[in-house]
Amino acid sequence: MRRRADRSRAADGAGRRASARALAFCVVLALVLRVAALLTVGHPEIRRGDLFLTSDEPSFHLTAVAVATTGRYSRGPGGPPTAFRPPAAVLPLAALYYLVRPSLAVGIGYVILCSLGVVVAAHRLAYATSGDSRVGIVAALLAAIMPTLVFTGSAIWSEPQAVLLTLLVLHLVIRRRGGSGEWLAIGLCASVAYLTRPSVVFLLPFLVAGALLGSGARLANAAVLIAALALPIGLWGARNRLVLGEFLTGATVAGEALYGSNNPVTAGTSLPARDMRGPFDLRREARAGSYLGSWVPMEYIPGWEEANPPGTSELDVYHHQMRATIDFVRARPGSWLRLLGHKLARLTTVESYAPSVTGDVGARRVIHGAVTLVEVWFVLGWGVAGIVDLVRSRSRASGWYGCFALAGLANVLLTYPNPRFLLPLTSVLIPPAAIALTRRWDASRRRSRVDLRSPPVAEYGA
Repeated sequence: MRRRADRSRAADGAGRRASARALAFCVVLALVLRVAALLTVGHPEIRRGDLFLTSDEPSFHLTAVAVATTGRYSRGPGGPPTAFRPPAAVLPLAALYYLVRPSLAVGIGYVILCSLGVVVAAHRLAYATSGDSRVGIVAALLAAIMPTLVFTGSAIWSEPQAVLLTLLVLHLVIRRRGGSGEWLAIGLCASVAYLTRPSVVFLLPFLVAGALLGSGARLANAAVLIAALALPIGLWGARNRLVLGEFLTGATVAGEALYGSNNPVTAGTSLPARDMRGPFDLRREARAGSYLGSWVPMEYIPGWEEANPPGTSELDVYHHQMRATIDFVRARPGSWLRLLGHKLARLTTVESYAPSVTGDVGARRVIHGAVTLVEVWFVLGWGVAGIVDLVRSRSRASGWYGCFALAGLANVLLTYPNPRFLLPLTSVLIPPAAIALTRRWDASRRRSRVDLRSPPVAEYGA
């Protein structure tokens, strides 16, 4: 009996070491891919010895520099106070800039670190769900090579940190045993995720419902959760009230996302306000349906530039965007319903912004579209199959994966379905996809009788 126990312990130890080596391989692979994406897609100018801000990077980097060098949350040193970007996406950068130096390279390094953390978080979440180390490794591999996760880890974006925190919230929810301390941790983590990307707001009702319907002291758990959510978010709102004169708990960039995707141009009821943008014919793009269900810059929307001349304050722009979005939905409900249909259609194709917005044309646009289409439908297909497997196993995790996926879907239907905005949906489906892939692999091996000693995947009822 003692020899048998010793052999069992030795086998377990060898299995853990093999799993650790496999996870380390996935992390190294993820690092290599993200550095390659940095040099070829995110910042190819590095190869010429340059490095400059692009896309959304200035709004993160310059505010972080202002916090690190002046202590003011503003649009760059000497700029006006801002709430354009939420604090959890900026303050970690500011801390690193203060400790090291205000450098774009430091910021990109932090984003890459968060992106590697997503690989580890996907592994731990998949293992917590299944109890099978192989499923954890498959999830880590998927997170390492998933093109959108690779791309968002090659520049200063908030997605890697938001995805990391979302997976951590889901891990805490699945592993919980019902104590108030666990709901405190869930609430704090979810609040930081919200303050990284406010689209996490769609998760909050599911979390509160889970606390109220779960085991233990339900009302006490819900109260602890709500308090943990309200404190950090309320502090940010109080700061905005004192500095900007308004209790704003999100970020003003939300107005741009909402109105840019819910307007007459994206609904197809109006042509763009401009005829040309550089070499691109905007009227031709509109007639080709390039804007339907997508997002367009503010200057494409008729009447925008006249109502918001240069120098309009950030809060005034934000309020105009929010009012215009609400007015569009109320005044044209039929157009908005058609717009929702266009968004659902675009969800099936995962088509990017119009060429005049991205600048992508020719082979690069075709390759990008094909890669993201394969990525999204691979993860969606296998992810749904994995959730079905969890339901059949009567795992309580199946309900949580479904809730998180629904929250991600609500986000893209309210805004627009491009690969980055789909990450709250696709990233939480990585562990179920790993479960389904591992099960199908085991079933295939059993049918072919290649290795009869291969153990079947355990029931995922944990």
